[in-house]
Amino acid sequence: MKKILLCNCLVLLLFIVPGFGQESHVLKGELEAKSSINIQHRRGALRVLPATGNTVSWEARLTFESPDAASTQQLLDAYKISENVSANELNIDSQLKIKRYNIINGRSKIYLENGEVIKGIKKLKIDLTVYIPSTPNVKVSNKYQPITIEADITDKLEIQAYECEVTTKDIKGDLDMNSKYSKGQIGAAQNIRIELYESKHDFGNAKEVEINAKYSTIKFQNLASLKGSSYENKIYGQTISGELSLTEKYSDMEFKKIGSGKGVFYETDLKVEEVGDLELQSKYSDYDFRTVGSLEFRSSYEDDVEVVNLEHLISPASKYTTYTITGSLAKSVEFGTSYEDKIRVGSVASSFESFQVGEGKYTKVDCVLPKNLSYEMQVDNRYTKFDGSAFRLDYAKYNQKGDQIQFTGTSKNSSGRVVSVEMKCYDCNLNL
Repeated sequence: MKKILLCNCLVLLLFIVPGFGQESHVLKGELEAKSSINIQHRRGALRVLPATGNTVSWEARLTFESPDAASTQQLLDAYKISENVSANELNIDSQLKIKRYNIINGRSKIYLENGEVIKGIKKLKIDLTVYIPSTPNVKVSNKYQPITIEADITDKLEIQAYECEVTTKDIKGDLDMNSKYSKGQIGAAQNIRIELYESKHDFGNAKEVEINAKYSTIKFQNLASLKGSSYENKIYGQTISGELSLTEKYSDMEFKKIGSGKGVFYETDLKVEEVGDLELQSKYSDYDFRTVGSLEFRSSYEDDVEVVNLEHLISPASKYTTYTITGSLAKSVEFGTSYEDKIRVGSVASSFESFQVGEGKYTKVDCVLPKNLSYEMQVDNRYTKFDGSAFRLDYAKYNQKGDQIQFTGTSKNSSGRVVSVEMKCYDCNLNL
């Protein structure tokens, strides 16, 4: 059975000038602690601090300018903190029930939801501090003023912030955050779920993180995984030990290390020092990697890709994209269809295995293959610049008709290992 308690509290009235000017009033209350605590606040800072005992206590400080004692008393009578208690939940609602607050030509009117009008009150601010013991679940909300969380929360913290500055210490449990026009410093947590709009937040370490963000700047430390969707954001992080899985549009992202990743990116910049395997669908995006295992573009359209060291480059469908490997390509290149791409490889390692272009058109390849390896080549080129004589092939089949050349050949060198080269190109420029 729910019980409603209204302000069994101590009221301290401290008048700088009795009845006039700046005033400060303090209200206090104490309650039994519950496993879930919900705090709703407006018109001032909200702080949730650790309690010294096993009960919940609160302190509300009202500051304002008042024209007379009658207006002051009317405001104090209107401000009531609602304490709603059930078996497992405590709800503290400190919102002054204001319908609208007008100041016109220096004259103020507060219209309350119950129909009353308070005249002459200016610069109203209500700061609320709630002291709680170690609690499994805490939910807080505020608008336009800071939120500070320093209490011990063991299972889950929920934050709703609108134009607030949010600060929390490390959270033992999970974090669920909805932020709009806000900024803050968030401590470490177990799992994090965030919805951000035009916000800027720094987060500590976490395990699984899920984001839905727009027009925001987000910084992470070390994560186990990161997933979600993002639109026109800036996302920075240290390491993601597991998987990155994002749908991105018009975003900038930078990480030091990612275990593995997959994404759908549109006009997005991604910079990573080290990645395991990465699978992308991409359009109009820029990529800057230092070390990658397998880099696969399920589809690529007018992207710019730069990698220092890479094992596998795979692209089933690519168009108007530039791929640049400035360091070493260790294992393979595999393209399904390639249309007007540019593929540039600085060097090929002795461990290289295969180079395949299923169907290329107007594509330019600059990749000098080592001549001391053995090769098996299957070539079907038309209007294409390619000189295979340097590989000293023994042709099993060779057919040249006009501008079309088809051949199958092998070369034998001291390495004993065979590299496969398969190409079907139309009006390409191949420098191998």
